[in-house]
Amino acid sequence: MYAKCESLQEAHACFVSMHYRNGFSWNLIIRAYARWKEGLEPLQLFNRMQQESIIPGKVTYVSVNDACSCEGILALAHRMHTWSANIDILEDVVWATSLINMYGKCGNLAHAILIFDRMASRNILSWTSMISVCEQSDRGKTAFFYFREMEQEGMMPSKYAFVSMLASCATDGALAIGKQIHTRVHIDGLDQDTIVGSALITMYGKCDNLSNAEMVFDHMSTRNIIAWTSMIETYSQHGHVNLAFALFDQMQQSGIEPNKATFAAILGACVGSTMIEEGQKLHESIRERGFEHDLIVGTALLHMYAKCGSLKDAERMFRRMASSDVVSWNSMIGAYALYGMVEKAIELFDHMQKKNVKPNKVTFINILVSCTSHSMALHEGMQIHHCIIDAELELITTIGNALISVYSKCASMNDAKRVFDKMPERNVFSWSTLINAYATHGFGKQALNLFAQMEESGVPPDKVTFIGLLAACSCTGLLDEAYNYFVSMVPAYGISPISDHYCCIVDVLCKTGCLNDAELVMKNMPFQPAHFPFPGWVHDPKEVVTMLSEKLMVERNRRSNLSTP
Repeated sequence: MYAKCESLQEAHACFVSMHYRNGFSWNLIIRAYARWKEGLEPLQLFNRMQQESIIPGKVTYVSVNDACSCEGILALAHRMHTWSANIDILEDVVWATSLINMYGKCGNLAHAILIFDRMASRNILSWTSMISVCEQSDRGKTAFFYFREMEQEGMMPSKYAFVSMLASCATDGALAIGKQIHTRVHIDGLDQDTIVGSALITMYGKCDNLSNAEMVFDHMSTRNIIAWTSMIETYSQHGHVNLAFALFDQMQQSGIEPNKATFAAILGACVGSTMIEEGQKLHESIRERGFEHDLIVGTALLHMYAKCGSLKDAERMFRRMASSDVVSWNSMIGAYALYGMVEKAIELFDHMQKKNVKPNKVTFINILVSCTSHSMALHEGMQIHHCIIDAELELITTIGNALISVYSKCASMNDAKRVFDKMPERNVFSWSTLINAYATHGFGKQALNLFAQMEESGVPPDKVTFIGLLAACSCTGLLDEAYNYFVSMVPAYGISPISDHYCCIVDVLCKTGCLNDAELVMKNMPFQPAHFPFPGWVHDPKEVVTMLSEKLMVERNRRSNLSTP
């Protein structure tokens, strides 16, 4: 009872006061600590259990596996696997599933796949676990592969399998696959489930499709705290501060009190010095509810103060956070990264390791982000890269993307390409980052060749990809190709040009001497040119596309005539 109510001190006191403890008692207390992710305590209890000559059973090993997952201790995970050698892994679905989760959360996807592929039989839980582990490892394509395999074997996906797939689409920016999953969810009648609905909102939000996220939220027949929080978080991520706060107020008026995750979501809307007052009001509400010392809320407060320009308050929050969990360290490193303070971030990273706090993928991403803010941070980036290799996290897609950004920023294109080539899976961010890097450093043709490979691999481009392509055309004077990419954005890829795309096409036209055409583009853009009013602005983007299409045809005909004998 105490364990389920998260009162671990009372549960432990009951356990200690028992004159006689059997295997069931030990299993209960180990599982309680493992369930609430209480550090190394479950592992220490496991050792004491054996010292008291209590033989651990399968349930014990499953609980300790969960503890290894929470801590992400790969060496210990291997040891647990060895200790439990008397259990027939291939025949025992529960035990094998437990090992899959353990290896996946410790960052060793290869071992998780090995166990899964050798299982004699699989149930819905083992399939869902495998999909979830692939998602946690940023292996979206592999997750989708197992999702399809599960369906082909006649297994109906659970709602948690759908949630994992949607989370994977959110990480990869895979909107097309996300829409396919949405269709399946609708067919199976799960789109009204609050957990699935919330995952859909998050997926659409992360894939920059705010209208669909709003549609899912508006069509939900019942909304729980998770759904409200997901929509508030989506508005916050997109910079819609007023909408986020309006929804936060509407939720409370409907009788739903914000929880820790809701406060973390609304704090994300407080960005910039003008929002510091709102952030402080939220801090006061958090303090009144007793949430201030919670790890998630404390982390969100730290981020809020950093993004509002108050680094001293962020540092004060970090010192006050009672937990020495990796999350709190990641938050402060992320705050230093936000301010481009590479030395401070690396200093804290070193201090974190001296305190025996094991870095995870978020730690390394935050450190790498700090390196991208400084073009002279190549040496630091390489040092972090070596640490990533030692931690066996090099093959994670998000880390690979961050490494490409660092090497690109430092003009080390060979290293950036080497990281890209080693990545087992590449999402749209991977391709776009390298394409933009090539364009930035004047390797226009390499950027265009890479885009051709991207299309062959089946990864759809996004707005950022086309910024890189048009910039590549500009730096190499490829006018024909620039026309082609620009006019194909809407019909071929469903991407509406933004101001950056218009800037690039104007730049290409100016560099190739087509000043009249550049002026025509500026006059007919769907927004005023930045920094100064443009005389004669008429706002007719169709005119731009028509003009560029005609230019493209003329250029093609000219080239065709030149090639005729």
